[in-house]
Amino acid sequence: MTPEALDCGVGWNGRYRCGSPGCDRCRKRQIRRECRAVLKGFDAPDCRFVPVTIRLGATANAQGAITQFRSDLRNRFNLCRQLSRWWFSAAIWGWIAVEEGAGRFEITAHAIVRIGPLLGQADVREAMTRTWDKPDQIEVGSVVGRIDLPALARIMVGQALTASSQWHLSLQDFRSLRFRYGGATVSMRRVAQVCREPMPTLF
Repeated sequence: MTPEALDCGVGWNGRYRCGSPGCDRCRKRQIRRECRAVLKGFDAPDCRFVPVTIRLGATANAQGAITQFRSDLRNRFNLCRQLSRWWFSAAIWGWIAVEEGAGRFEITAHAIVRIGPLLGQADVREAMTRTWDKPDQIEVGSVVGRIDLPALARIMVGQALTASSQWHLSLQDFRSLRFRYGGATVSMRRVAQVCREPMPTLF
C-alpha cells in the first residue's frame, strides 16, 4: 500500500482522502460515486442498457494498451453513427480493470452501452466484434431496462475498480480507469426521427 493510502482517513484530522485505487476506503467511496454518476448522467427515458466486457489481454505496457483501446472505441462508435442514425442515442460508459502479474498487466474493460428502442443485444455484439474479433474477447450480456440499471452499475463498476486495486502503484487516481463516449443525455426528438430508417450492415 502506498504511503498516501496509509495516511488516508488519518491526516487532516481524518479528512484526508488519498484517492488511490489501491486504497480500500477510497475505492468503496469511488464505486458509490461512479454509480450515482451513472444514474444521474447516463440514464435516459426510452433507453435500455447492455453490459459489455472486452478482454484486451496481457501486455507489458498497460498505459499504451489503454490509450489504444480508448482510440479504438471512439473510432468504433463514430463509425456506427456514420452508418446509421440508430446509433445517435447510443453511448458507452465504462471502467478499466488492470491486474498485474509476473511483470505483465491483464486489461479488461467493463462497460455499459446505452441503446435506443431500435437497437438490441445483437447489434451491440456485431459492432464490438468488428473491432475486437478474437475468440471470447467480447462478452455481451442481456439487455436490461432502467429499473435494473442501478444493480448493473454496481456490478460493472465494482468488477473493474476492485480488480485494479492490485495495480495501485501505477495509478494516480480513478480517472485513469474511466471512459465515456456518447452524449450524457438523449434527444428524444432525434430518436423519433430515425424510427423509419433501416439498419445497415456495419463494417
